[in-house]
Formats: sequence, C-alpha cells, structure tokens
Amino acid sequence: MAAITTKTELKSAWRKPTRRRVRTVRDRLREVYGIPRMAPHGDPIAELVLTVLSQSTNDRNRDVAYLELRARFPSWEAVMGAPVGEIEQAIRGGGISKVKSARIKATRTTSNEIINHALSMLTFVIALIEFITLKGFATSPFFFIMVMTLFDVIAGYTISIVAAEHDLGLGRAGTD
Repeated sequence: MAAITTKTELKSAWRKPTRRRVRTVRDRLREVYGIPRMAPHGDPIAELVLTVLSQSTNDRNRDVAYLELRARFPSWEAVMGAPVGEIEQAIRGGGISKVKSARIKATRTTSNEIINHALSMLTFVIALIEFITLKGFATSPFFFIMVMTLFDVIAGYTISIVAAEHDLGLGRAGTD
C-alpha cells in the first residue's frame, strides 16, 4: 500500500469502523482505565465547583479534590462558611488550590438570593406593565414606586457584583 500524502487521500482512505471493532476498543479501554464513576448529578453548585476545580488539571485530580472537599464539608453551606485556608487544604490535590479556593468561596450566591433577585425583577416588570397599560396606574406616585422597584433591582445586582469582586480580589487597589 502506498503512503498517504494529502488530506484528500487520507479522507478517501478512512473507513468507518465496524460495531464489533468499536466494542472491542471500548472493552479494552475499560480493562485498562475502568468505567468512569462520577456521573453528572444535576446539582448546579456541584457542577460549578467541579468546573472551578477542573482548571489546569486532569479529571482524576479534579475528582480527588472534589471528593476530599465533600468529605471534609458535609454541605455547601459548610463550604461557604469555612475559611478560604480550609477549603484550600481540602482541594490541594487538584492543583493551584490557592486560586481555586478563593473562586469556590466567591460562588456563595444562595438560592434565596437568586429568588430575591427574581422577585425584585418581577415586581419591577409588573409595575412597568401596569404603568404603561392601565390608565389608573399612570400617576406620578405610582411612577415613583416603579422607579424604587427599579432601584431595588439595580442595587441587588450591584451588591452581588461588588461582593463577588471583593471575594475574588478584583477590586481596585485601596478601595477595600
């Protein structure tokens, strides 16, 4: 058989493997590496933490760090309540634990905060729709109430962003 020298020749030489061949390769890989045990769990906080832990490392080290973190802290509330140094010790096996521990700590948004943001936004949207569409609501007192709900939405997001910047150390020098 002549050597393949161009992409076109390579494409034309490739043949789809048979099912039997794919199964054989899969079984050999399973013999050597085993079957992956960590299936997606549907927990958004866990997935976020796994994503942070996966930075600049392989899956094995990520999983070791994650399992150690979960063994040391019984809940996500416990993780968020722990000092950054303890989180850093728990995830040391995943590499660059100093950076990753600060990022994990900065993901402290709770479901209550998300619900509060959503309710603030919903209140503003309803007030805006009423102000625009219903004659009885097109008054200056109602306008000021609507503006206050807008301020609530803006303030809630601003505070969350500022807290995240502080937690991540992204604030401007001298402003902390």
